[in-house]
Parts: sequence; structure tokens; C-alpha cells
Amino acid sequence: MHGSTTTTDTGTAISASDPCSKPNARNLKKRKREFLDLQPPNNTSINIMSTREQKKAKDKEQEEEEAQTTKKVCEEICAICKSRAKHPRAMSCHHIVCKRCIKSHSKQQQCTGEEASCPLCNIAILRSKGVKYDPGYVSFKAVEALKRTTAEVAHTFSSASAASLRSSLGGLVLPSCIVKACQSKQRDSRQYHGFYWRFQGCKDRILRVGESNKDGIAIEQVHAETGKIIETFSSTRKAFEMTNVSRCVIKRVLERRGKATAGGFFWRFQGETHGPWPDPEPTNLNPVEQLDFETGDFLKSFESIAEAKRAFGMRPNSGCIRDVCAGKGRATAQGYFWRWKGSQALPNHMMGVQKIVQIRKTKNGKVVKEFRTSRDAQAYFGHPCCWSTLCRYCREKGYYNKHYWQYRVLKEPKSAEEEMVGKRLRVQQPGNCDEWLEGKVEDFHSETGKHEILFDNGTMEQHTLEDIRYEWKNDQGQKPVEQLDLKTEEILATFNSISDAAASLSLSNSG
Repeated sequence: MHGSTTTTDTGTAISASDPCSKPNARNLKKRKREFLDLQPPNNTSINIMSTREQKKAKDKEQEEEEAQTTKKVCEEICAICKSRAKHPRAMSCHHIVCKRCIKSHSKQQQCTGEEASCPLCNIAILRSKGVKYDPGYVSFKAVEALKRTTAEVAHTFSSASAASLRSSLGGLVLPSCIVKACQSKQRDSRQYHGFYWRFQGCKDRILRVGESNKDGIAIEQVHAETGKIIETFSSTRKAFEMTNVSRCVIKRVLERRGKATAGGFFWRFQGETHGPWPDPEPTNLNPVEQLDFETGDFLKSFESIAEAKRAFGMRPNSGCIRDVCAGKGRATAQGYFWRWKGSQALPNHMMGVQKIVQIRKTKNGKVVKEFRTSRDAQAYFGHPCCWSTLCRYCREKGYYNKHYWQYRVLKEPKSAEEEMVGKRLRVQQPGNCDEWLEGKVEDFHSETGKHEILFDNGTMEQHTLEDIRYEWKNDQGQKPVEQLDLKTEEILATFNSISDAAASLSLSNSG
């Protein structure tokens, strides 16, 4: 009908006689634009695209800013592509690489299923993205290589990674070892690859070969009670020559370890004003607990280490129980595990056991190689992983450096009964409480559970120690000794023990 109107999707009235109302391509595009203009501004698809574009633009701006700052300051060489590092990153092994290089390398290892590791030294990468450039971070600090003989600066490098890439040093140089040497406080630990290492600008003086840390430093001999200075010496060597007090003991007091006196005097460096400190409490008076090494069950408690030594017939100067309590390289003492009273320590069955290290490609596959110790394994792979870390992987049977690690036990530790073999004791005779026979435990028979005892009168008996009454005796001073002439080396006399020799000599001197 002429002059009629129609309503569009947008609600606008359009006359039928209007030429724009015809459904052609131009009208459809116009309607589409009108529809998009009328949509709410929080459209999800449009917002997603806008946020993505904003994020990309923001990342691009950050990279450009970082590139401008590092271009002026950082002149590092990428350890992978051997060109100037773009957006430098420091890995956990202290190698400096480009951001793209470490990303591509990490993706390649993820595709092959390998553990993320450095392509140069095979050390595990803890952070896949690395550490951004920071002049205060140890990987980006300049280092100095000093001559061992004169302690003069031989080479200066912009970083430990740059030092590892220099062919003038010769051989394989690991930046992790260089950083470790720079961070060390001891002279022996600062040595690596024929040089001493330190961070540039470090004020710590590195000693020359043969130079002692305490030589040339004046020390004072102080009265322990009054605090008055008795004498001043130019070095510990001069103090030893004049007072005959051991240099090691003087050094202990100077380092403020243990007792505050050495040779009856207090010692300190010249210029210091502190006085002696109270003596530390002796550790042999602390109560200890005896535990079964196999099961970890509590057996007995002792008031002190000295009491435990007397109960087992050990020498007074023996430090086995103290070493076990402190965890210093021993697993057992007298076949038992020991700990300080109140401690929650438990036996470590792999400690003190003779074992070797095995590596496999698969968890239960064939053994690829065996090493006598974990240090030998560390030297074989040629990377600076700590040997204690390898021990941990062996105990846990874990995977490290593309291999499975495990221990193989060669010799089991001795039991408590076998530890008693070779010790002296005295046994009370049945029917006579006053008669005791002294002897030595010669052997232990595991089938019968009895010990073979050779008495001093020549008789041999087998007993279960739980069924007899016995006391352990110190074998110190029980061995026969000979008296010789210093000039002719002729034997003058023979004594059954040190005590007999001392008694006879005291009688002869008094006569």
C-alpha cells in the first residue's frame, strides 16, 4: 500500500516508499553498523580482544624499556648463542643467556621429556625463566682472578659467566664454582682453577701462599683475673717462642672458641678491649640415651657420657659416643645408637656402612657404572654438584642428571655382640663372690649367642653375658712394656703393665 511504513529491527520506522528501505547490500551494511553501535560496551568478545592487545602492548613496552637500560649497562655475552645477550637472564648455575635462548632450550627439553638443565654444565635449572638483570645479583657481579703466589689481580671479568667463556683460562671453567669461591670466607675454598677469586670491589684481603692469617698481627697476653696486659707479641709465633704456649691453643682463644684461657693466660688481638668469658659447660656431663640401632627402641639412660663409658669399659679419652650424639661421621658406638637426652634423633642405617654408588638409566634397569664414593661420582660427571646432594639421591633412590642413583651395601655394620670382641673384662666365679677372673673376649658365636672368653690363667670358656656377672675393664695400661737404653737401645727391664713400671721406678728412685 502506498505510503505505508515498516519497522526495522532497531525499532526505527521506515517508509515503504523510501529507496533506502530496499534490501540491498548497502542497506545491510548500514543496518549492521547501527546494530553494533547500539550494543552495550561490556561485550565479552570485544573486551577479551582489547585486554589481550593491551597485555601484548604492555609486555612490548617493558621489553623495550629493559632493552634500553641493559643496552647501556649490561655487556654480557650469551653462553648459548655466543652473541650479545638480549634481555639477559641468569640461570641457577650462574650462566648468563638470552631470554629467547633459554625459552627455546626449555621447550625443547619439555618436548623430549628430559629434566630442565643447563646445556653447558648439565646442572638442574630451578627457575625456567631465569633471573632478570640486576647489578646486585651475584651472577651479574664483576669478579677478579688473583695469582696464588703474589695475590695480585691477574684477570678481571664482568661476571662469572664471562670468565667461564674466556679461553685464556684454559679448560672447563664453571661459573657456579667461581661464585662459590667468591662467597667463601676461607682461603682454601677461594681457590679454583689455579686462581683465587673475589668479587670486584671486595675489601677482603686474600693471603699469599705460605702466609698465615695470624702472622704479623700483634696479640696481647692478659692476666686472666686482673685483666692487666702482661706483654705484647708481634705474632703467635713469637708468643709461642717466649711463653711455650701452643700456637693452636692461642689461636683457639683468639677465635673465641672453648675456654677463655691458654697456658693460664687470656689472649686477644692488640686494640681489642674485651675480657675473658665464662668457661662453657662440659659436654661429657650431659645425660645421654642408649637406643637399639636396628629398631630405634630406647634401652637405657645415663647421667653423663663418662658414666656410659664406664658401663661399657671404654677408654676415658674415647670420643665415640660424643661423635654419635653430635652426628659427626659415626653411626654407632659399641653397637648402639646414642643421642642427647631430650633429642628426637633416630638411627641412620646407611651411615657408617661400607657401600658403593650405582647409577642406572632406568629405575630397575642394568647398572651403568659404579663409584667407590660419591666424591668419585662428582668428579666423573664434572659438574659442581655437592657430594652430599648425591648422597641424598642415593638414599632416596631418586633421579638426577639423567640417571637413577642408589647405594649397594658391601659390608653390614657389626652388631652389639660383635663389638664386644677384643675387650677385657673380669668375671665373678660362681659360688665365690670374692673371686674374679680377668680375661679377654676372643670371639662371638652367632649360632649359640655365646662369647668365647680367654682368661689370664689360660682357661677358655663360653658364656652368655646375660647369665654371668661381669665388669668391663680398661685395657689401657694393661699391655707389657719394655725399658730401653737411649744410647745402646738395649732392653734393661720388662714390666707386665705401665702401672708396674711406674711402681718399680718410684721405688728405685726413693731408694
